[in-house]
Amino acid sequence: MPLSTPGTSATPLRLLQAVHLPVRFVQHRQYLRKVGTRRAMAISKVALAATALVKDNVIREIRLAAASLAPFPARLYQTEAALLGKQIDARTIELACKALIDEAKPIDDIRSTAQYRTRVARNLLAEFLTELNSGAASR
Repeated sequence: MPLSTPGTSATPLRLLQAVHLPVRFVQHRQYLRKVGTRRAMAISKVALAATALVKDNVIREIRLAAASLAPFPARLYQTEAALLGKQIDARTIELACKALIDEAKPIDDIRSTAQYRTRVARNLLAEFLTELNSGAASR
C-alpha cells in the first residue's frame, strides 16, 4: 500500500528508487583545490574546481569554477574560452592566467586581500594546466 502525504489520503507519497547519471566526464581529468587558513576550516580563501578533456595535448572541453573570486562561487567562462581548443604550453598557461585575472573580481575582507586571492587563483590555474600537460591531474 503506497504511503500518503500527511493530512491527505488521496495523494500517494512516491519514493525515489534510482538515480542514473551519465558517464559523460569519465575521460576528463579533474582538479579541486581549496586554500584556507587551516585544513580543518570550512571557509576558504580561494577554491578552484576544474575538469578538462585533453586529446593530443589540446583542450577539447574545459569547465572552471572558483570560490572567493567574486561575491559568489562562479564559472570562469572567459578563462574557459581562452583555453578551449588550445595546446597546453607555457604561452597558453600565461594567457589563461591573464584571462583569469581579468575575469576575477575578488574583494578584500577579514580572511584575505583581493590581491592575495587573485595571485593564489592564478597559481592554482597554472598548477592545473601544468598537471594536464604532464598527465598528472587526477582521473
